Amino acid sequence: MWGKRDSRQQEAELLRLAAEQTYAQTYQEKLAEALSVLATYQASKARYLLAQQQEQQINTLFQLVKNKQKAGDLGQIEVDFSLASLAQRLNETAQAMADFRIAETQAWELFPNLPNDKSVVPPQLWQVNIAPASGAVSPDPVDLHPRVLLAKTQWDIQKEAAELARL
Repeated sequence: MWGKRDSRQQEAELLRLAAEQTYAQTYQEKLAEALSVLATYQASKARYLLAQQQEQQINTLFQLVKNKQKAGDLGQIEVDFSLASLAQRLNETAQAMADFRIAETQAWELFPNLPNDKSVVPPQLWQVNIAPASGAVSPDPVDLHPRVLLAKTQWDIQKEAAELARL
């Protein structure tokens, strides 16, 4: 009877450890997702700002082309080329703006309290520290990964269930 009780206690402890490792694995996946969203946000913002600068430069160029056309220095072909270039740049700017807004929305969904610039990784992402299960400390970092620890814990659970069945 005591053997069954000890086995059940051990199995319950292993189930708790498995739940901890499942949590740690889920946390790491969410952390990776959050960092990816922030990286996408920063990249799309940089692309959008660059597109805006290029659009301003093309607008300046277009004004120069118009002035030269009025002065008779340029023909209609040069003006049409400038208009086509401006239209293409406006399209690229609009696409960059759409990408930026999508990334911004995703960042706001994950981090509603972040400052507007979102230029740094929020410190709260690094505050949760998942400790490895007791007895699982190993010099090999792979052995500390939540999926590996979960697999080991599930194996131990199955061994305890087999021992319980044997008793």
